[in-house]
Amino acid sequence: MNYRKIRSVLYVPGDNEKALKKASMLPCDAVMFDLEDSIADEKKELARILVKQGINDYDYGSRTLIVRINRLDSPWGEEDIRSLTGTDINAICIPKVESAKELELIRSKLAKQSNERIPIWAMIETPKGIIDVVDIASAQGLGAIVVGTTDLSHRLRLRNASGGNRAGLYYSLSRCVLAARLIGIEIFDGVFLDFSDKESFIAQCEDAKNLGFDGKTLIHPAQIEITNKVFGASSEEVERARKIISAWEEATAMGKAVAVVDNQLIELMHIEEAKQIVESHS
Repeated sequence: MNYRKIRSVLYVPGDNEKALKKASMLPCDAVMFDLEDSIADEKKELARILVKQGINDYDYGSRTLIVRINRLDSPWGEEDIRSLTGTDINAICIPKVESAKELELIRSKLAKQSNERIPIWAMIETPKGIIDVVDIASAQGLGAIVVGTTDLSHRLRLRNASGGNRAGLYYSLSRCVLAARLIGIEIFDGVFLDFSDKESFIAQCEDAKNLGFDGKTLIHPAQIEITNKVFGASSEEVERARKIISAWEEATAMGKAVAVVDNQLIELMHIEEAKQIVESHS
């Protein structure tokens, strides 16, 4: 199986036809078509129509396509799910998830429309979601976690957490990463709202990578290149990964259980990481 790392997930408002088309030409790894927060109530129906048309009409290439719907307890969630029938998407994203039962209900709704195999992405953006994230991550068919840092910061009454200081979020962020790693799914950091502040955005990307996130959700095309660079592997890292694999193959051929590269002990877990790096750049 080929491993394709998702680093950058760009939100695209579903009611913006120009943005829907532009996203098909941007270097993001994934597109998150939004039917929820960025869409005014009176434009929900239009957004559904435009998203479905965009997915069918524009060539998004190898990009992962996700649609963020409204919650089922809203006036629009049920219709959002129905509108996705027959569309070639890779996942459906559920906002403000607080229990595994919510995802089970979504799965049952999808099954009724022959979409039961579509992976679900869960947005964790409330205190209850954080506390129950391990249970949520264990839900059948869950493909990824997205931490909604903007809403979460508001509910935790944090000051300027969407900017450079995220100290108040670290427990929540790490708890979500632990849950994702326990279950073996991907996890993506929340958005950075000031797309004009390049230096702070780079710092937040580095911060998220150091915390263990696979990538980041984005609100503006200007953030894509930085995100791909930070969460991707450099040419030096790819070369070292190849060196690790080669050394491991030589060691195992000699009946050894470990290898040494640049005075560092190499074990099986390092080989898995190295293979992912090489495969994602092949």
